[in-house]
Amino acid sequence: MTNQAKIAATRVYGPKYFVNILISIILILFGYLMLYPFLWMIFTSFKPLNQVYNTGLLHHKWNFNNYANVFSKVNILSGLKASVVFSVGLTISQMITSSMAGYAFAKIKFPLKNICFAIILTSMAIPYVTIMIPQFMMLEHFGLVTNGPWGYIIPRLAGGAATIFFVRQYCYSIPDALIESAKIDGAGQVKIFFRIIFPLIVPVVVVQGLFIFIYIWNDYLGPSIFLIDKNWWTIQLFVARFSSGQIGSVGAANIPMQMTVAGIISLPLLILFLYTQKHIVNSLMSSGVKE
Repeated sequence: MTNQAKIAATRVYGPKYFVNILISIILILFGYLMLYPFLWMIFTSFKPLNQVYNTGLLHHKWNFNNYANVFSKVNILSGLKASVVFSVGLTISQMITSSMAGYAFAKIKFPLKNICFAIILTSMAIPYVTIMIPQFMMLEHFGLVTNGPWGYIIPRLAGGAATIFFVRQYCYSIPDALIESAKIDGAGQVKIFFRIIFPLIVPVVVVQGLFIFIYIWNDYLGPSIFLIDKNWWTIQLFVARFSSGQIGSVGAANIPMQMTVAGIISLPLLILFLYTQKHIVNSLMSSGVKE
Protein backbone atom coordinates (compact mmCIF):
# COMPACT_ATOMS: atom_id res chain seq x y z
CA MET A 1 0.00 0.00 0.00
CA THR A 2 1.40 3.34 -1.03
CA ASN A 3 1.69 6.32 1.32
CA GLN A 4 -1.17 8.09 -0.43
CA ALA A 5 -3.39 5.03 0.02
CA LYS A 6 -2.50 4.87 3.72
CA ILE A 7 -3.30 8.56 4.14
CA ALA A 8 -6.64 8.09 2.37
CA ALA A 9 -7.48 5.07 4.54
CA THR A 10 -6.60 7.06 7.67
CA ARG A 11 -8.93 9.86 6.57
CA VAL A 12 -11.77 7.42 5.86
CA TYR A 13 -11.34 5.18 8.91
CA GLY A 14 -10.13 7.79 11.36
CA PRO A 15 -11.57 8.49 14.82
CA LYS A 16 -14.36 10.60 13.34
CA TYR A 17 -15.52 7.61 11.26
CA PHE A 18 -15.90 5.34 14.30
CA VAL A 19 -17.54 8.14 16.31
CA ASN A 20 -20.17 8.49 13.55
CA ILE A 21 -20.77 4.75 13.62
CA LEU A 22 -21.22 4.82 17.39
CA ILE A 23 -23.64 7.75 17.16
CA SER A 24 -25.61 5.96 14.43
CA ILE A 25 -25.90 2.81 16.57
CA ILE A 26 -27.09 4.81 19.57
CA LEU A 27 -29.69 6.65 17.46
CA ILE A 28 -30.93 3.36 16.00
CA LEU A 29 -31.31 1.87 19.48
CA PHE A 30 -33.18 4.92 20.78
CA GLY A 31 -35.35 4.91 17.65
CA TYR A 32 -36.24 1.27 18.26
CA LEU A 33 -37.08 1.99 21.91
CA MET A 34 -39.41 4.78 20.81
CA LEU A 35 -41.07 2.69 18.08
CA TYR A 36 -41.41 -0.52 20.10
CA PRO A 37 -44.66 0.48 21.91
CA PHE A 38 -46.24 1.41 18.57
CA LEU A 39 -45.06 -1.85 16.97
CA TRP A 40 -46.31 -3.83 19.97
CA MET A 41 -49.71 -2.18 19.58
CA ILE A 42 -49.93 -3.04 15.87
CA PHE A 43 -48.79 -6.66 16.17
CA THR A 44 -50.87 -7.31 19.30
CA SER A 45 -53.98 -6.23 17.43
CA PHE A 46 -53.51 -9.33 15.23
CA LYS A 47 -52.91 -11.74 18.14
CA PRO A 48 -55.35 -14.18 19.74
CA LEU A 49 -56.20 -13.37 23.33
CA ASN A 50 -54.18 -16.27 24.74
CA GLN A 51 -50.96 -15.16 23.00
CA VAL A 52 -50.74 -11.53 24.08
CA TYR A 53 -47.86 -11.87 26.55
CA ASN A 54 -46.32 -15.28 25.89
CA THR A 55 -44.98 -14.55 22.40
CA GLY A 56 -42.84 -11.93 20.73
CA LEU A 57 -43.92 -9.45 18.11
CA LEU A 58 -44.08 -11.92 15.22
CA HIS A 59 -44.23 -15.41 16.75
CA HIS A 60 -47.97 -15.90 16.98
CA LYS A 61 -50.98 -17.03 15.01
CA TRP A 62 -52.38 -14.13 13.00
CA ASN A 63 -55.96 -13.26 13.95
CA PHE A 64 -57.72 -10.85 11.62
CA ASN A 65 -61.09 -11.21 13.36
CA ASN A 66 -60.21 -8.47 15.87
CA TYR A 67 -60.75 -5.77 13.26
CA ALA A 68 -64.11 -7.28 12.27
CA ASN A 69 -65.29 -7.76 15.85
CA VAL A 70 -64.37 -4.27 17.00
CA PHE A 71 -66.96 -2.70 14.67
CA SER A 72 -69.69 -4.93 16.11
CA LYS A 73 -68.76 -4.51 19.80
CA VAL A 74 -67.85 -0.81 19.74
CA ASN A 75 -69.82 1.94 18.01
CA ILE A 76 -66.54 3.03 16.47
CA LEU A 77 -68.03 4.45 13.28
CA SER A 78 -70.13 6.94 15.25
CA GLY A 79 -67.09 7.93 17.30
CA LEU A 80 -64.92 8.31 14.21
CA LYS A 81 -67.56 10.47 12.53
CA ALA A 82 -67.80 12.80 15.52
CA SER A 83 -64.01 12.98 15.91
CA VAL A 84 -63.54 13.80 12.23
CA VAL A 85 -66.21 16.53 12.34
CA PHE A 86 -64.75 18.14 15.46
CA SER A 87 -61.10 17.75 14.47
CA VAL A 88 -61.43 19.00 10.90
CA GLY A 89 -63.89 21.80 11.66
CA LEU A 90 -62.09 23.16 14.72
CA THR A 91 -58.69 22.82 13.05
CA ILE A 92 -59.80 24.91 10.07
CA SER A 93 -61.41 27.50 12.38
CA GLN A 94 -58.32 27.78 14.57
CA MET A 95 -55.96 27.92 11.59
CA ILE A 96 -57.86 30.86 10.08
CA THR A 97 -58.27 32.82 13.32
CA SER A 98 -54.68 32.18 14.44
CA SER A 99 -53.31 33.19 11.05
CA MET A 100 -55.25 36.45 11.09
CA ALA A 101 -54.17 37.22 14.66
CA GLY A 102 -50.54 36.37 13.96
CA TYR A 103 -50.51 38.59 10.88
CA ALA A 104 -52.11 41.45 12.82
CA PHE A 105 -49.56 41.25 15.64
CA ALA A 106 -46.67 41.13 13.16
CA LYS A 107 -47.61 43.66 10.47
CA ILE A 108 -50.45 45.90 11.68
CA LYS A 109 -49.89 48.79 14.05
CA PHE A 110 -52.58 49.36 16.67
CA PRO A 111 -52.63 50.63 20.28
CA LEU A 112 -51.43 48.31 23.05
CA LYS A 113 -50.35 45.70 20.53
CA ASN A 114 -47.42 44.39 22.56
CA ILE A 115 -49.44 44.35 25.77
CA CYS A 116 -52.23 42.36 24.12
CA PHE A 117 -49.72 39.90 22.72
CA ALA A 118 -48.09 39.52 26.14
CA ILE A 119 -51.49 38.75 27.67
CA ILE A 120 -52.09 36.08 25.03
CA LEU A 121 -48.72 34.48 25.74
CA THR A 122 -49.43 34.59 29.47
CA SER A 123 -52.52 32.48 28.89
CA MET A 124 -50.23 29.61 27.95
CA ALA A 125 -49.12 29.42 31.59
CA ILE A 126 -52.69 28.91 32.87
CA PRO A 127 -53.59 25.19 33.17
CA TYR A 128 -56.89 24.23 31.59
CA VAL A 129 -58.09 22.54 34.78
CA THR A 130 -58.13 25.93 36.56
CA ILE A 131 -60.74 27.34 34.15
CA MET A 132 -62.55 24.09 33.43
CA ILE A 133 -65.24 24.42 36.12
CA PRO A 134 -65.98 28.16 35.56
CA GLN A 135 -66.16 27.54 31.82
CA PHE A 136 -68.56 24.64 32.30
CA MET A 137 -70.79 26.68 34.64
CA MET A 138 -70.88 29.61 32.22
CA LEU A 139 -71.74 27.43 29.21
CA GLU A 140 -74.33 25.50 31.20
CA HIS A 141 -75.94 28.80 32.24
CA PHE A 142 -76.50 29.61 28.56
CA GLY A 143 -77.83 26.11 27.89
CA LEU A 144 -74.97 25.13 25.59
CA VAL A 145 -73.91 21.97 27.43
CA THR A 146 -77.16 20.01 27.32
CA ASN A 147 -78.22 21.17 23.85
CA GLY A 148 -75.84 19.35 21.52
CA PRO A 149 -72.10 19.81 21.07
CA TRP A 150 -71.95 23.63 21.22
CA GLY A 151 -70.53 23.67 24.72
CA TYR A 152 -67.50 21.84 23.39
CA ILE A 153 -67.23 23.68 20.06
CA ILE A 154 -67.58 27.36 20.98
CA PRO A 155 -64.57 27.68 23.37
CA ARG A 156 -62.38 25.99 20.76
CA LEU A 157 -63.27 28.01 17.68
CA ALA A 158 -60.42 30.51 18.13
CA GLY A 159 -56.76 29.58 17.86
CA GLY A 160 -54.42 29.16 20.78
CA ALA A 161 -51.51 31.30 21.90
CA ALA A 162 -48.83 28.93 20.62
CA THR A 163 -50.22 28.94 17.07
CA ILE A 164 -50.55 32.73 17.08
CA PHE A 165 -46.94 33.04 18.25
CA PHE A 166 -45.51 30.83 15.49
CA VAL A 167 -47.57 32.54 12.77
CA ARG A 168 -46.49 35.94 14.07
CA GLN A 169 -42.83 34.96 13.96
CA TYR A 170 -43.22 33.55 10.45
CA CYS A 171 -44.91 36.74 9.23
CA TYR A 172 -41.82 38.74 10.21
CA SER A 173 -40.00 37.09 7.30
CA ILE A 174 -42.46 38.65 4.81
CA PRO A 175 -41.17 41.98 3.43
CA ASP A 176 -43.18 45.04 4.38
CA ALA A 177 -42.73 46.36 0.84
CA LEU A 178 -45.03 43.61 -0.39
CA ILE A 179 -47.83 44.79 1.87
CA GLU A 180 -47.23 48.47 1.10
CA SER A 181 -47.41 47.84 -2.65
CA ALA A 182 -50.75 46.08 -2.16
CA LYS A 183 -52.05 49.06 -0.17
CA ILE A 184 -51.00 51.41 -2.98
CA ASP A 185 -53.06 49.29 -5.37
CA GLY A 186 -56.08 49.86 -3.13
CA ALA A 187 -56.22 46.50 -1.35
CA GLY A 188 -57.63 46.39 2.18
CA GLN A 189 -56.28 44.34 5.07
CA VAL A 190 -58.69 41.46 4.46
CA LYS A 191 -57.76 41.21 0.81
CA ILE A 192 -54.05 41.55 1.61
CA PHE A 193 -54.25 38.73 4.10
CA PHE A 194 -56.19 36.22 2.02
CA ARG A 195 -54.68 37.06 -1.39
CA ILE A 196 -51.04 37.76 -0.44
CA ILE A 197 -50.13 36.80 3.13
CA PHE A 198 -52.00 33.53 3.58
CA PRO A 199 -50.45 31.78 0.54
CA LEU A 200 -47.00 32.73 1.87
CA ILE A 201 -47.60 31.37 5.37
CA VAL A 202 -49.13 28.07 4.26
CA PRO A 203 -46.11 26.00 5.52
CA VAL A 204 -46.40 27.23 9.11
CA VAL A 205 -50.21 27.06 8.97
CA VAL A 206 -50.10 23.44 7.80
CA VAL A 207 -47.70 22.42 10.57
CA GLN A 208 -49.62 24.23 13.29
CA GLY A 209 -52.83 22.78 11.86
CA LEU A 210 -51.32 19.32 12.28
CA PHE A 211 -50.59 20.02 15.93
CA ILE A 212 -54.12 21.36 16.45
CA PHE A 213 -55.66 18.32 14.75
CA ILE A 214 -53.61 15.92 16.89
CA TYR A 215 -54.63 17.73 20.08
CA ILE A 216 -58.34 17.76 19.24
CA TRP A 217 -58.30 14.18 17.95
CA ASN A 218 -56.63 12.90 21.15
CA ASP A 219 -58.62 15.12 23.51
CA TYR A 220 -60.48 13.14 26.14
CA LEU A 221 -61.02 15.60 29.00
CA GLY A 222 -62.98 18.18 26.98
CA PRO A 223 -65.43 15.75 25.32
CA SER A 224 -65.95 13.85 28.59
CA ILE A 225 -67.12 17.09 30.25
CA PHE A 226 -69.07 18.90 27.54
CA LEU A 227 -70.41 16.10 25.30
CA ILE A 228 -73.30 14.72 27.31
CA ASP A 229 -75.27 13.49 24.30
CA LYS A 230 -74.02 10.03 23.34
CA ASN A 231 -74.64 10.77 19.67
CA TRP A 232 -71.75 13.27 19.78
CA TRP A 233 -69.25 11.11 21.65
CA THR A 234 -65.80 11.16 20.09
CA ILE A 235 -63.74 8.07 19.43
CA GLN A 236 -61.67 8.73 22.56
CA LEU A 237 -64.78 8.44 24.74
CA PHE A 238 -65.73 5.14 23.12
CA VAL A 239 -62.20 3.79 23.55
CA ALA A 240 -62.08 4.79 27.23
CA ARG A 241 -65.43 3.20 27.98
CA PHE A 242 -64.62 0.09 25.97
CA SER A 243 -61.27 -0.35 27.74
CA SER A 244 -62.97 -0.03 31.14
CA GLY A 245 -65.65 -2.57 30.21
CA GLN A 246 -68.54 -0.09 30.06
CA ILE A 247 -69.03 -0.86 26.36
CA GLY A 248 -68.76 -4.46 25.19
CA SER A 249 -68.77 -7.46 27.48
CA VAL A 250 -65.05 -8.27 27.12
CA GLY A 251 -63.58 -4.82 26.54
CA ALA A 252 -61.64 -4.60 29.78
CA ALA A 253 -60.10 -8.07 29.37
CA ASN A 254 -59.55 -8.25 25.62
CA ILE A 255 -56.15 -6.60 25.10
CA PRO A 256 -55.95 -7.42 21.34
CA MET A 257 -59.24 -5.65 20.67
CA GLN A 258 -58.11 -2.65 22.70
CA MET A 259 -54.96 -2.47 20.58
CA THR A 260 -57.10 -2.84 17.47
CA VAL A 261 -59.14 0.21 18.43
CA ALA A 262 -55.96 2.11 19.32
CA GLY A 263 -54.45 1.23 15.94
CA ILE A 264 -57.54 2.41 14.07
CA ILE A 265 -57.61 5.80 15.79
CA SER A 266 -53.83 6.22 15.33
CA LEU A 267 -53.97 5.66 11.57
CA PRO A 268 -55.28 9.16 10.60
CA LEU A 269 -52.58 10.82 12.70
CA LEU A 270 -49.87 8.69 11.11
CA ILE A 271 -51.08 9.55 7.61
CA LEU A 272 -51.21 13.26 8.43
CA PHE A 273 -47.72 13.20 9.90
CA LEU A 274 -46.24 11.43 6.87
CA TYR A 275 -47.96 13.93 4.58
CA THR A 276 -46.81 17.05 6.43
CA GLN A 277 -43.40 16.01 7.80
CA LYS A 278 -41.55 17.84 5.00
CA HIS A 279 -43.04 21.13 6.22
CA ILE A 280 -42.30 20.72 9.93
CA VAL A 281 -38.57 21.46 10.05
CA ASN A 282 -38.72 24.28 7.49
CA SER A 283 -41.64 25.88 9.31
CA LEU A 284 -40.03 25.79 12.73
CA MET A 285 -36.75 27.16 11.34
CA SER A 286 -38.46 29.98 9.46
CA SER A 287 -40.62 30.92 12.47
CA GLY A 288 -37.50 32.13 14.26
CA VAL A 289 -36.55 34.59 11.55
CA LYS A 290 -37.30 38.22 12.37
CA GLU A 291 -36.39 41.18 10.24
